[in-house]
Amino acid sequence: MKRMETGWPIWSVLQFAGGCLMSMFLVFPPLLWGVAAFSPDRPADITLIIHELANLTLVTTDQYFIFQFVALAVVSLTAPQDQLSAFPRWFGYYTIWTAFMFELGAFGFIPRTGPFAWNGLFVFWIPLSIFCAWIIVASTLMLKAIGRQSRALTKGI
Repeated sequence: MKRMETGWPIWSVLQFAGGCLMSMFLVFPPLLWGVAAFSPDRPADITLIIHELANLTLVTTDQYFIFQFVALAVVSLTAPQDQLSAFPRWFGYYTIWTAFMFELGAFGFIPRTGPFAWNGLFVFWIPLSIFCAWIIVASTLMLKAIGRQSRALTKGI
């Protein structure tokens, strides 16, 4: 992203900050599950609260990915496009769509069962599927761009 930006790399910094922020919410739930399992002799209500906190933290905090998605979308849509660009314009639109789909996670706090519950179709499964597809697309684009850029360097372009 920094290679595609001109001037001070504000979008790269936002991407980095979003990744740091989101990493906390990806590490915290497994820690809570570990705490819940650490003392099996404690009252079941306490273990249930810890477990629910871990589940809801994992599913409903996916809105913090928005910082990364906005940065990637802006760079994809505004940076000059050439043969060495890592992110084509269509990837910016795809990233915006993915960001909107991630916002469904906020509904996880409202119902306890059904498709909008924390483990339901619209809050857990659809965002997870969309994110997996997005990761595959983003990784493929970056790996291909690295190959193109590496070949360009060896040719002296």
